[in-house]
Amino acid sequence: MRKLDDLGWLGTSLVVLGTNALYAYEAKAAVRIETSMLATGDVDVLYDARRRLVMSGEVNKNGLVGALKTVDKSFERSKNKSYTASNKDGYMVDLLEPQDHDRIMRKGPAQLSDNPEDLIATTTGSSKWLLNVPKFTATAFDERGLPLRITTIDPRVYALQKQWIVENDTTRDPAKRVRDEQQAQVVATIATKRLGLNFDDTALSGLPASFRRLAGRFDLTGDDSPPEW
Repeated sequence: MRKLDDLGWLGTSLVVLGTNALYAYEAKAAVRIETSMLATGDVDVLYDARRRLVMSGEVNKNGLVGALKTVDKSFERSKNKSYTASNKDGYMVDLLEPQDHDRIMRKGPAQLSDNPEDLIATTTGSSKWLLNVPKFTATAFDERGLPLRITTIDPRVYALQKQWIVENDTTRDPAKRVRDEQQAQVVATIATKRLGLNFDDTALSGLPASFRRLAGRFDLTGDDSPPEW
């Protein structure tokens, strides 16, 4: 994430999704989310293929894989999943693209470069509304205690997306579905009780009404958000 930020891609053409987004919400709200909800072996990155990227040097030739290699040379594109890169430790980076959205600036496969070994984004139904939602940026700290800027989606949208997956993705692993629902509730509580946000905000009006109505699934009557730091 730090490398993507250094390149100027984070928050412009690329946005962090998935479990790693919780670190941003946790940091901004000054709370501690239970460790079991934060465990992950990958990072999901949403690609806005409508925007052109400015690249140089090795990264210009190899796109996202090239950027990852400047951090860890063992990163390679998966043989079975063209949207996934993994390193020698099994840590994965997945490149996602919203389903059925209008890509104005680029046509063809959603890649950051023309290199045949670069990642090709996979489309996901649960992310098809996420390109135009409010972004959310916070500074967290990595395992060495160094600051790390994370740009992700608004926490309310994160909670709604997770709830949508719970109710609509029949292929989702049951164990992951349980954690999806837990994450949705925790993030919805953080957004409303700790960050002063609400689901009736006009900033979310670009989302389908059926998607926004999923907020009714959350129990926001009490203050059961994670403990403060």
